[in-house]
Amino acid sequence: MDLLYQRLAAFQDRETASCLAQLQHGIEKESLRIDAQGVLSQLPHPAALGAPLTQASITTDFSESLLELITPPSTDIRQTLRVLTELHHFVYQNIGDEKLWVNSMPCVLLGEHNIPIARYGQSNTGRMKYIYRRGLAMRYGRLMQTIAGIHYNISLPKAFWHVLSQIEHGHEADQNTISAGYFATIRNIHRHSWLLLLLMGASPAVCMTFLEGRKHDLDALDEHSFGLPYATSLRMSDLGYQNNAQSGIDVSYDGLERYVETLNQAMMQVYPAYTDMGVLAQGEYLQLNDHTLQVENEFYSMVRPKRAGDSSVRPTRLLKEFGVEYLELRFLDLNPFAAIGIDIDQTRMLDIFVVFCALQYSPPICTREQQEIVENRQRTVLRGRQPGLTLLIQGAKKPLVEQGHSLLQAMAPIAELLDHACQTSDFSVAIKQYRHTLDDLSLTPSARILKEMQSNGEAFAHFARRKAAEHERWFKMHMIDPVVAATLQQQAQTSQQELLQLEQEQSNDFAGFLACYLGTSTA
Repeated sequence: MDLLYQRLAAFQDRETASCLAQLQHGIEKESLRIDAQGVLSQLPHPAALGAPLTQASITTDFSESLLELITPPSTDIRQTLRVLTELHHFVYQNIGDEKLWVNSMPCVLLGEHNIPIARYGQSNTGRMKYIYRRGLAMRYGRLMQTIAGIHYNISLPKAFWHVLSQIEHGHEADQNTISAGYFATIRNIHRHSWLLLLLMGASPAVCMTFLEGRKHDLDALDEHSFGLPYATSLRMSDLGYQNNAQSGIDVSYDGLERYVETLNQAMMQVYPAYTDMGVLAQGEYLQLNDHTLQVENEFYSMVRPKRAGDSSVRPTRLLKEFGVEYLELRFLDLNPFAAIGIDIDQTRMLDIFVVFCALQYSPPICTREQQEIVENRQRTVLRGRQPGLTLLIQGAKKPLVEQGHSLLQAMAPIAELLDHACQTSDFSVAIKQYRHTLDDLSLTPSARILKEMQSNGEAFAHFARRKAAEHERWFKMHMIDPVVAATLQQQAQTSQQELLQLEQEQSNDFAGFLACYLGTSTA
């Protein structure tokens, strides 16, 4: 904590603190489209929303039915939330009688083959995206790929890193120093992420159709739902994105060089089970390759270091050449009590949390600590609200609630600093609210979901359908600004034209394109 307070002291000057108003944010929000019965939509991605490959703000993830809404970077988080709201309005104008599912755990699913894989046209890039998803379906099944979430992108300003570098090195930060700072932040996010999973987790239950053919240890909550009484985020448990092949991947967060090296090793390692599945069948690609990871994005991590750049260049190459630019937090469940899946208090708490993780001392994570991190995360997502639950901290059992309050207390000065920098009281309000929630865990989203299900005598799917209908009514009552609607409509039309042009101008040598992208070309 001494280093934390030393670093905090450097930001007490008004001019120095002002750099914290330049935090940049972006949100990527996934939502399944559902029909009137709450079943996964079988309709293709609506053409009126644009071409998913070339439309920057509205695309798809794994499935044709899994929308992804993307906001541009902004230093004003309220503006980011406004843009996300406008995108929801536009979607509701163009999906007919369908609705957006409000939970991270999926809607009613009628089996693997009723989950349509997203398509992106006949360009080489579009084909690669489809084949990658086809590979995911083969490797992990389609059910797991219907899980949705919020990705919160955040970039700390260069001036922030300059302040820290002046304290510790006596000179301004270069890109290597900035990248090292981001990796130190990532390590602390892993250490403390259990707290946000407890406070913001919103997936304590699942529809029985999600569990088709899967072994699990969940309790039957009713005839159609399974869950656990104290669960916070089943999405982040072994039931969610975890898998056997990736359990053997040892990606290092000690620094950028080791991160890229260990991730590249997984992308070059042949995995025999995937070889047996086949890569090509009768000239048709079944997956991009038979390696442990087809590409970087297949590796699931709670937080990713990122660098914006040419989409035709692999993410690890961008990182290696240009360094880390921002972080992508990937552990957030959709909040069904917020019409757009996230609210202002969550964003303010996330900012506090990331700045705290950037300022706090962050040594490398040893094997024992890594085991504790995984164990604490599992305890929190499966039993986080259980009275008397303990965490493992340096080999000792510590009460979860006590540890949570200790962390929030350490973050309080950062909330005040951000309030001062941004000329608001939002950050102090948010941390006060989450302290209250920690004292009364029945206020967490996970507890509220289970309480409403029980009070209304409704299954998980019925709860989510009811919330989806509430949000739909809200969006249809509060109409989108006509100028914004016209702009989004023009973007959609332009994306269709760009897709057509891309398909007309490219060569048809997909194998060569893929080899060049993957770095396996011998040319």
